[in-house]
Amino acid sequence: MFLNFPPQNIFDFINFFILMFFVMLAFYLLGQWLHSVFDKSKLEGLANKLTGYGDAIADKSYKDMKQLIKMVRKVSYRAFDKDK
Repeated sequence: MFLNFPPQNIFDFINFFILMFFVMLAFYLLGQWLHSVFDKSKLEGLANKLTGYGDAIADKSYKDMKQLIKMVRKVSYRAFDKDK
């Protein structure tokens, strides 16, 4: 199955959502299997570890984005800006 993104016609659009449905179904079934196999403390530890990684990535992305915005504001040119 070949998917164009962004979808070029209605069939690509429908195929994309069918694919996303099966991906989310797979994650749901993986979660159900994990809950049936492992005890709650192991899953909570895994969730805490993954949350820590996500927070670290989000913090770094936020700092990088703030730095990028400062750099763009330095080099931006506004022809009719009276403050400059």
